[in-house]
Amino acid sequence: MGACIFDAMSVGKEPESRPIKISNWQPSDKEIREGTWTLSDLVYHDEIGKHSGDLDRTFVRATYQPKCSDRSIIWTLVWGYPKGRIQMNRPNMKSAVRSASPISRAINSMLDCETPFSANEVLTRIHEVSSGVRTSTSSKIAYFAGIKTREGVCLILDEKVIASILYNRFDQLRPLIRKMLPAPPATYSCLGAQIVDATKRQEAIYADYVRCLNRLAQQRGIAPDMLEGFLFANAPSRPTMKEINDEWDAIRGKSRRKRASHL
Repeated sequence: MGACIFDAMSVGKEPESRPIKISNWQPSDKEIREGTWTLSDLVYHDEIGKHSGDLDRTFVRATYQPKCSDRSIIWTLVWGYPKGRIQMNRPNMKSAVRSASPISRAINSMLDCETPFSANEVLTRIHEVSSGVRTSTSSKIAYFAGIKTREGVCLILDEKVIASILYNRFDQLRPLIRKMLPAPPATYSCLGAQIVDATKRQEAIYADYVRCLNRLAQQRGIAPDMLEGFLFANAPSRPTMKEINDEWDAIRGKSRRKRASHL
């Protein structure tokens, strides 16, 4: 048997605010000269530059009132990606920034609808209007917008949360883990392989994830994002993730060498 997530929450780390490194969000002179960032992309850069201190969820959530706007999307991106890029990809961030208006319209359309969508449909509607946005980003937007789906209120599901679920293996999340991994955990060569496989299936497992955490939160009488925030805050540390990734890289390298020897 593994650990109980509620016992762990009583001694675990609380969700933290995120420090902003303003320079990561300031385009270089070269980027402006080459047109990779245009003046219309930079409408909120002055506001970002004036923000002092860490950026917390309360601040970002407030930008979605009274309705979602371009500003809401921009501040979600700043909070979610302090380094100014999505998955080490600066062009993806530019695409997301330039899609702020259609994303905000899609969010408001869903919020105005009386019939709740499925969690997966919420992500799909966001992805349809921005090629640079996938589940790690769209789930953040849907969460801050407070969208309620048939499975429950939207929550953030990114690689760090996935790594936390698979690394900690709390008892209450074992049914979710079985949904996350198409093959039994024992068939994977290492934890790194499990994390990579589950991350590839982010969108497919999102509804199961939302349903699971909402049900657990209801049983405990807490807000669902307390569980998500706890998982995020208790993901493997950077040194631990390096060990996990190094092991996975070594296994993959050995497998590639083995296959090559049979060519």
